Formats: sequence, C-alpha cells, structure tokens
Amino acid sequence: MTEEVTKAIQVIEATIRNCQKSQLKFGEGSAQFTLLKNRIHALEVGRDLLNGRTDITAEALVRAQAPIESIIHKTEKALANQKKTSPVIKRMTTLIVAMTSIRTAIMAQLSVNETHQ
Repeated sequence: MTEEVTKAIQVIEATIRNCQKSQLKFGEGSAQFTLLKNRIHALEVGRDLLNGRTDITAEALVRAQAPIESIIHKTEKALANQKKTSPVIKRMTTLIVAMTSIRTAIMAQLSVNETHQ
C-alpha cells in the first residue's frame, strides 16, 4: 500500500467518524440523517476498495458514486471561497485528494466488474 493510499484511508476514516458524530444530531428519517447515512456508506465502500477489497457489489459501487461526487464538489466550492492564507486549505485539499482516490477506485472496480460479466 502506497503512502498516498494510507493517507487517503486515514482521511476517509476521520471523515466517517465526523459524519457519524454529526448524524447523532439529526432524527432518523430526516434529510440530513439520510444524507449522512449515504455519505458514510460511500466512504466505507471507498475505504474498503482502497484497502484492497474487491467483493463489493456493483450496486454498492454505483450507489457510492453520487455521495463521493457531492463531497468533491462541495469541498472544491468551499476551497474556492477560502483566502490563500487560510489554515483549512490543506485539510480541504487533502480531503479532495482522498475523495478523488475513492472515485478512481470505484470507476476502476466497476470497469473490472463489467469485463467479468
């Protein structure tokens, strides 16, 4: 496992923990609760892929794509609004790199699944 993948997994695990903490603030069935539930699932799928797990269903991979794209989009948008000297720039950039790694891993696994059908 490369250093980049190890760092991405650490960022993903921290993000999962943050989403789980945030989820406690919302009632089950609320839009925010569901959004966080879907994000957590997508992050777990991504973490598992980066850890080398290949037995994830195509449905789970497809379901994980939209939340990952959403995280990338929202983080890029927030990053664009930051001042060059902001301390959160590094954290946001690291998150984008981790999410991009997940997106790439999902696309690669879906491609592998297609060739084995």
